[in-house]
Amino acid sequence: MEEVSSEHLASDVVAAQLLGMRLELTGFVRAMVRDVHSADDIFQETCVKAVREAGTRGFSGVEHVRRWAFVTAKHAAVDLLRHRSRKHGEVALSEELLELLANEQAESPQSCASSGNALRALGRCLEGLTPRSRKVLALRYGEELSGIEVAKRLDRKVDSIYKSLARIYAQLRVCIRQRLLEEEA
Repeated sequence: MEEVSSEHLASDVVAAQLLGMRLELTGFVRAMVRDVHSADDIFQETCVKAVREAGTRGFSGVEHVRRWAFVTAKHAAVDLLRHRSRKHGEVALSEELLELLANEQAESPQSCASSGNALRALGRCLEGLTPRSRKVLALRYGEELSGIEVAKRLDRKVDSIYKSLARIYAQLRVCIRQRLLEEEA
């Protein structure tokens, strides 16, 4: 395929770049939408849009492709979650959390290589949580209950559950970063 200009990546290079980050991007989307088929659909839509973008405006480099793909996929995931919320009444992740996830993914060029380290760090950090925090996470993500359902199951207020989740996310983020820094040293 032809390049848009000597400064922009060709469509085939963009497609190859996206295929190389398929697992990372679909994993990122799947964490938001909690559905492997929807994550694959969003990945495919993102690839089609990227190839079109390369043919029109173009990308200035592989990092530009990476950032664009994560932002585009995040927007598609948010749209899907909004649709589900309207249609089925599902409670989704907050848009602030989605934005934080997308920004951290897009800013980390070696995140694919370090994802195994991050998963190991996450496992160790989860072990360090209180039993109560682990129970909240197990209900929310293990059993895939909404925040409302978790609150009912634990006989707590919904607001309390979301505040707990926010604290748990913050604690895990700090712990994972600290463990990854320790591994690098």
